[in-house]
Formats: sequence, structure tokens, C-alpha cells
Amino acid sequence: MSNKLTSFKEFGRFREQRRNSEIGCDIFLAEERVRTIHTNLVNLVHETEQLVKALGDGAQRELAAAAANNKITDQESLRMLTKIYERVSWRLHGQLKYMTHGAHRR
Repeated sequence: MSNKLTSFKEFGRFREQRRNSEIGCDIFLAEERVRTIHTNLVNLVHETEQLVKALGDGAQRELAAAAANNKITDQESLRMLTKIYERVSWRLHGQLKYMTHGAHRR
């Protein structure tokens, strides 16, 4: 019967192996999440650059005229979009500065 029982030492080793494999999996998932966030940030900046260029090429004037005539959107919706974008972009700017400062310190 004693041959079928797992010793405390062996049980501890099994538990430690399982814990280490779970930690390794968690680390891998966290790294993958960070890679995805970085890719999303790069894509966001690229898309923002393209949007700024498109607006600078005349779409800004056309969108303003459409909002004034309530064709595509109304002035209040455009005003709310501006406020939301300003708040979110400043928050993202602060987060990026924090990451840059943190990376510089290491």
C-alpha cells in the first residue's frame, strides 16, 4: 500500500512543477497582451496621421460644412466628439509619457 501513496516530498515537487508551469503560462499571456497593445498603439498613431492628412487635404472644410447643414452630423455631436477626443488623447499622451519615462529610468 505504501507504494501507491505519494510522499510529501514528491507531492511538493509535483505542486511546484505545476505552479511553475502556470506562472510560465501567465507570463507568456502577459507578454502577448503587451505585444498586442503595442501593435494597437502603433496602428492608432499611423491611422491618426492618415486622418490628419486627409482632414488637411480639404475634408476638414467639407465636414465642417456638412455639420453646419446637419447633413452627416450635427454641430452638437461634433462638439461632443471634440471634447471626448481631447480628453482621451491627453490621457493617452500622459500614459505614453509615463511609459517613456519608466523605460528611460531602467
